[in-house]
Amino acid sequence: TWRYSVDGSQHGFFLAKKIRGDLLDDDHESHTPLDEPDDRDFEHDHKPDDTPDYRWKIAALANYETGFFNDVDADDQYICFADPSTFESNPGWMLRNLLVLVRQRWRLDKLQIMCYRDTHVRREDPHSIIFKVESVKPTEGDHSATFPSLSEGRDSPSSSPTPRSIPPSERGSMPKITGWERDTRSRNSSRIVDMGAYMDPTRLADAAVDLNLKLIKWRIAPSIDLDIIKETKCLLLGAGTLGSYVSRCLIGWGVRKITFVDNAKVSYSNPVRQPLFTFDDCLNGGSPKAETAAQALKKIYPSLDATGHQISVPMAGHPIMDEKKVRVDFDKLQQLIADHDAIFLLMDSRESRWLPTVMAKSAGKIVINAALGFDSYMVMRHGVPSQPEQERLGCYFCNDVVAPADSQKSATLDQQCTVTRAGAAPMASAQAVELLVSILQHPDKAAAPAPPVNDPEAQHPNHPLGSVPHTLRGYLSSWRILKIRGQAYNCCSACSPTIVKLYNDAGWDFVKRAINENGYVEEVSGLAAVQKGVDDLEDDLAWSEGEEDNEEAELI
Repeated sequence: TWRYSVDGSQHGFFLAKKIRGDLLDDDHESHTPLDEPDDRDFEHDHKPDDTPDYRWKIAALANYETGFFNDVDADDQYICFADPSTFESNPGWMLRNLLVLVRQRWRLDKLQIMCYRDTHVRREDPHSIIFKVESVKPTEGDHSATFPSLSEGRDSPSSSPTPRSIPPSERGSMPKITGWERDTRSRNSSRIVDMGAYMDPTRLADAAVDLNLKLIKWRIAPSIDLDIIKETKCLLLGAGTLGSYVSRCLIGWGVRKITFVDNAKVSYSNPVRQPLFTFDDCLNGGSPKAETAAQALKKIYPSLDATGHQISVPMAGHPIMDEKKVRVDFDKLQQLIADHDAIFLLMDSRESRWLPTVMAKSAGKIVINAALGFDSYMVMRHGVPSQPEQERLGCYFCNDVVAPADSQKSATLDQQCTVTRAGAAPMASAQAVELLVSILQHPDKAAAPAPPVNDPEAQHPNHPLGSVPHTLRGYLSSWRILKIRGQAYNCCSACSPTIVKLYNDAGWDFVKRAINENGYVEEVSGLAAVQKGVDDLEDDLAWSEGEEDNEEAELI
């Protein structure tokens, strides 16, 4: 209740004095905010032997100017404040404002400070501290002219001295005051300043990366949409040479979500060609590539959401040995493709790209495919169901007349390793990422049509980055890059309507049969009929050539 009787600007500050000797018998009400009247009467009637011979009396700061300290000695006068400091001998910062008041208004050079510390733990132990303060430079002006001396107050304790206002010429320079400012509702409250943007290294890196990209928008391409790139979730199937370079290019464009899928471990030949790995990753049998690549990316850019999954992608032509494990990998891959926006096919073998192509086609995802030869590379985007049928672009398997099979079965050890010129992978990876960014900037996104064959340089009028080709084939030996456009094939073993429908209807059962049963995919996709038609044509051609030979022989 005492708090509500005091001006709010004085909350947390108060005066206290000790009343000793015969003053205890006078009619002075001595109390603290925690005392109750019954308790005070009890203490008078039943005073223990260890009770001190003084009582405390407190008052608001304003009572100093009405003679609160006039009837006690200087050693029993305390100017107090509620101290939040937890240091044993260091008071809180609000003492500075109190000292300014004491010196500038009350003109005191010496005083006794009580740092009142009320804690909820071990309340029986003293926590408050008391110390004396003396001004190094005495206050200017007539000290006694402002307030009556203590001795004068002792002679006439009932008097209420009135302070004289101090002329500006006697006040001296006013120090800067520290305290709470009024908020928008005119309430005294603390102001919080978030310095994280200026001191947190991670946030500084975020600002620097974003600034580099914003310069593209401010200076080169005002219509570019950087947010859609930043929000695109990318799934990289393959964490090897292509995966390493693709991921670095993606974070350079501001992509914040990258997921790796790979079942291999880092070998001694990898670090020199795959920049996300080091020699230490090869030790003790090698670290898992997917997880190690994700960790390496997070060291490069801590704000990146990078994860790795050690999954074996079920491959056409590779019979299932452990159906339970393969089914788990199938379900996990299916979920990952559903959770991401863009899928990069960066694996070593052709057959490992078949199932992700089918899954992504069914889900309508953006698919970017990159593959390497010795001195050549190929980068392409797959068509999506939302494209008009006459403009639907083909996939990686649309040019094949046979279904994917085990390409490693009869290969020798040296043929199982990817042998390529060192510069092919960075070039293919960079173009794969640039192709994705161009797709995202096109008004039709994944359904963007490829430039016509008769005008491969054609550009969309509203595209900030130029054209969006279908396929790029690079040849290092001749330093050429060809832009090719290929239509979707109705009998494709991966993206044809028949295959996609079977996958949507049967799911795992279709995939299991396609992997285990030789010739099944060719049969259901229509490739078997195409092959039979070609064989029949060859037979007809051979028979026709045989008849012509017979006729020539008869003429001779």
